[in-house]
Amino acid sequence: MFLSLLTVLISAVFPITQTPWVEKGITAERVSDGFVVAWQDLRNGEGEIYASFLTDKDTKLFPVATASPSSGEGIYFSCPTFASEGNHGLFVYEVYSSCLDTDFGYCSSIDYTTVDVGATNEVIAAGGLHGCQCPTMGYDYGFWYTKPHLASSGRYMLLASLNETFSMGVVYTSIVADLLKPNGQILYTHNFLPTDPYTSLVMPPAVTSRRDGFVLVYPELALTNGDRDLAIVYFYNGQAVSTKKTIGLDWDLSYHPIPEIASIGDVFLYTVGLSDGNSTGVLVFEYPDIPADIFTLSDARRAFPVAAFGKFYIFYISADDEIYAVRYDPQTGLIDSSGVPVIITPEPITELSAAFDGEKIFLSFVQNEDIYGVFLDSDLQEINNNPVKRDAEPLITINPNPIKGNILKAHMRTPEEPVGFEVYDASGRRISTCKLGLLNGSDVMIELPGSIRPGVYFLAAKTRKKIYRTLFIKM
Repeated sequence: MFLSLLTVLISAVFPITQTPWVEKGITAERVSDGFVVAWQDLRNGEGEIYASFLTDKDTKLFPVATASPSSGEGIYFSCPTFASEGNHGLFVYEVYSSCLDTDFGYCSSIDYTTVDVGATNEVIAAGGLHGCQCPTMGYDYGFWYTKPHLASSGRYMLLASLNETFSMGVVYTSIVADLLKPNGQILYTHNFLPTDPYTSLVMPPAVTSRRDGFVLVYPELALTNGDRDLAIVYFYNGQAVSTKKTIGLDWDLSYHPIPEIASIGDVFLYTVGLSDGNSTGVLVFEYPDIPADIFTLSDARRAFPVAAFGKFYIFYISADDEIYAVRYDPQTGLIDSSGVPVIITPEPITELSAAFDGEKIFLSFVQNEDIYGVFLDSDLQEINNNPVKRDAEPLITINPNPIKGNILKAHMRTPEEPVGFEVYDASGRRISTCKLGLLNGSDVMIELPGSIRPGVYFLAAKTRKKIYRTLFIKM
């Protein structure tokens, strides 16, 4: 909370574009013994992946993928997608890598981490699914895999991601769908192209399971006339068995909308953010017929549908930065069209996700740089709640902060003793190596170079195994 208020106070003086610790999206999913919440965490300045396994009585935080401070060749992770078979969890995320020749910019790949979620939260394996391909024709060319979305049917998983190729000022897009084993092994790969690759773009996908198969949904935009289609692909035993399109959707989609999907039997409810940033398009369809219903929620951003208690619950962040919900009955249609308040607080809510375990809805949201979890009953009444994010105390604390002069006084809780200290600016560029003034157990005094100007910086404490970071402000 202190950091939030401090950031507001100094933002008029120092140009801060993204506050440390703030997450870029979260995902909540059910596992056998509880729930998992995963997020992109910026505590070390690189967008690492963290997750928390939780029940209604306990939480356990664990790292999924970490990165060292940037020094010209940075790696940045995206918000992950997650699915599980029992308590065997698969995390999938984007990795942005700088190419060797900085004139060629960056490329993006898809990586994974498998974790035994629950008692140990042990990382079993990690690797790549689609490799990064650096540009070869200058900065106007690039090859990216982005916006992954994962679903599990128990035995298999389906991963869908957006593939973008930039060439000579033109963007070419396609959807890559991979049938996976829960250990991350790819069994089949399908590519879905737009109707005309030169005049149409496909947009980020959403997937969900269906009996022994999956359903993939993605928008397609015709650049010539602005027509908007929605492609719906059904899979059985890993193979696409049918593809249909809903044509003439009256939705103005942004270039990178955030889609979600939930299902009850053969009925599916799909949500996608619209370009105004404050409304959500909703499509309800039933296999094999489409559509059953189409409507727009006008005051709903970052909507997230959940199938629970025989109905669809669409949770969303309102214009007042609070959480509301509408319910949709597959038999009778939309209920509570004006929205029912679920989480009303004086502090803004920025991200949310939700899941269902057969007995209660689990709603997770970001507020004041912390992630919270709330359990709800069928009437959307709160059962209990608890914070699910970070340790009670950071591993490195600086006091006072902001600092005056060139001496940092820090308290260390790192598992290993640091062997060196470095300072990075707000963009992640290393600007100096610090002198150790005094090390007395957990307390350390560090001398900063006299050339450091007032501003926002990161102190990196380097051990033999890892690098730990914390933010400080030089007055």
